[in-house]
Amino acid sequence: MPVNEPLTVIVRGRNCEKYIEKCIKSVQEQTCPTRLFLWLDAPKDDSYRVASQLIQDKFIFLTGEHCGLCKSMFQSIWEGMFKHVMVYGIDKNSIIGILDADDWLERDAAEIVMREYRKHPECLLTYGSYIKESKGRKTKISQPYPKGSKVRKHPWRASHFKTFRANLFLCLGDKDFKDNDGNWLMAASDLALMIPMMEIAGLDRCRHISKPIYHWRDSTPYKTNKDLQQKCEAIIRAKKPHERMIIP
Repeated sequence: MPVNEPLTVIVRGRNCEKYIEKCIKSVQEQTCPTRLFLWLDAPKDDSYRVASQLIQDKFIFLTGEHCGLCKSMFQSIWEGMFKHVMVYGIDKNSIIGILDADDWLERDAAEIVMREYRKHPECLLTYGSYIKESKGRKTKISQPYPKGSKVRKHPWRASHFKTFRANLFLCLGDKDFKDNDGNWLMAASDLALMIPMMEIAGLDRCRHISKPIYHWRDSTPYKTNKDLQQKCEAIIRAKKPHERMIIP
């Protein structure tokens, strides 16, 4: 289906007062129209004050208690879609992008992504390459998943900039972001989101973008503990794969 509306960018963060202005402005200064929603997970610094000087309060959600990465990912998308439905009337074919509050986008990121959806109307999801911002810049040129590969078993490639159609996300449930005892996972939220959506979409309806359009700041003090990341990733990869679905 043709895409004729702005890209909705959901920004997630916690204690990000040092970085949030650069992040928000990178969305506001895109070369094509965007809409922004900010989810702040119980910040203990001035993140809200800094953000509210740049965007309207109705596009900021502030949690009272710390949610953790997976609950934050799942609920921020639900809340972000609801807010934009109420204000803008987005529908199931709207395109959603995920941006961490300490990262930022290249100015043509939205334009490149939306062009991909227009060029390939069957596309349900995109992923791609990024620039790693630590101890000097390092560009990460990712590769697409090989045709016929099992995403849940294959080494991780579905990295930044992650975008998807709203109706694809609606096929997920909170159980995709929880362990087998029903507890929210505290890390590996990117995998919890992207792996099931790629299974549901099928690799033929996922598009890889090779040009780096996302800046990943990996040297902040808030990054996830490596052992916890690996533990949560193992739980996600051990889950039963989703079947490919027809998306209305």
